[in-house]
Amino acid sequence: MAKLSQQHMLPKNVLSYHEKDTYRIFVGSWNVGGVSPPDNLDIQDWLISSQSNNNPASDIFVFGLQEIVPLNAGNVLGYENGKISQKWNSLFRAALNKKLAEDKVVGVGDLKKVYPLKDIDHNQVEEFQCIIHKQMVGVYISVWVRSHLLPYINHPSVSCVACGLLGCLGNKVYIYKSLCNVIWLGDLNYRIHLPDYITWSLVEKKEWSVLLENDELKMELMKGHVFQGWNEGEINFPPTYKYNPNSEVYFGCDHKRKPQKLRAPAWCDRIIWCGKGLKQDQYNRGESRLSDHRPVRAIFAAEVDVCKGFESFQSF
Repeated sequence: MAKLSQQHMLPKNVLSYHEKDTYRIFVGSWNVGGVSPPDNLDIQDWLISSQSNNNPASDIFVFGLQEIVPLNAGNVLGYENGKISQKWNSLFRAALNKKLAEDKVVGVGDLKKVYPLKDIDHNQVEEFQCIIHKQMVGVYISVWVRSHLLPYINHPSVSCVACGLLGCLGNKVYIYKSLCNVIWLGDLNYRIHLPDYITWSLVEKKEWSVLLENDELKMELMKGHVFQGWNEGEINFPPTYKYNPNSEVYFGCDHKRKPQKLRAPAWCDRIIWCGKGLKQDQYNRGESRLSDHRPVRAIFAAEVDVCKGFESFQSF
């Protein structure tokens, strides 16, 4: 949990007043299907909505990945391999601090090659820095903030709760808590409550509204069966799962292929939240074909109480 406050920086005898500042939070979730990211993976498509000219850039970035390693017996029961999570964090660093990465780009008109963390010049001031990250089997969370906010962040922490097989393994969801607000992100694995052949037919016609009327999570939220008091933004994007490898075609919709196990498309990857002073400005997805899931992102505006002293004491 990370807290933003200036109060601890002022002596008790200094008169102060409270103001409300607004910070923008990018929250992204992606099931990468056990695929190791290539060196030339460009994740700007995932981030572009928060860095466009039409919207203010985000101040805090929360990345949640699922299945960063193949979920086989060796990875689940053996020692945790931290090399993959380090590689992902290097990609996050390069993408957020893109001015640093521009000097490391090769190949005009080709995919940009993002060099690993060790090749980045640490003597340069980075606009974003990682305050905490944690891997648990196949799940990984990484939180980045603007450098000028670092002095106001107290005691960030991560707690791991094994909720997978036999109560001792990791699963595919995260909870991000900031002040009194909570954001739940991950591969929630909810499906569309229709026969598969009807789902595929509606997907081919791009009848998203009809499909969403039968979305299991939406139905459960409306009935109050799960996540009481939680919110989810309006979904205006196609289902995020399941795609053929490196393709825009959903698994099972390509009649030339005969998959052994059919998986009807669904909005498995979701971001929901609860709390006061939190407003969702955007909810959409990226288009990377790295895995059989598409990444999702949400942009929040969060109001934070800031304690400010007289101007003469601001540098105390």
